[in-house]
Amino acid sequence: MHYWGGCGKISKLRKTGPLKRSQKPGPKRHISLQEELLLVLMKLHMVIITELLSGIFGISSARVYQIINIWVKMLAATLRPLIF
Repeated sequence: MHYWGGCGKISKLRKTGPLKRSQKPGPKRHISLQEELLLVLMKLHMVIITELLSGIFGISSARVYQIINIWVKMLAATLRPLIF
């Protein structure tokens, strides 16, 4: 696998070993899980607009929208058995 070295250089081939438990593939989180939950609860309880939440947490409004969609779907699936 080739990794981008910048300015026309290609870094040496590097074999990737097994991931450690603390590592995960993909990009790093923009905000912590606790902050994501707080963001979703603020949106659901206080009906704050997405642009204001993006300013509060320092992320884009598109990212706020993604976080809310993911958490609401997860909460709906998890809490479904509790609804009569």
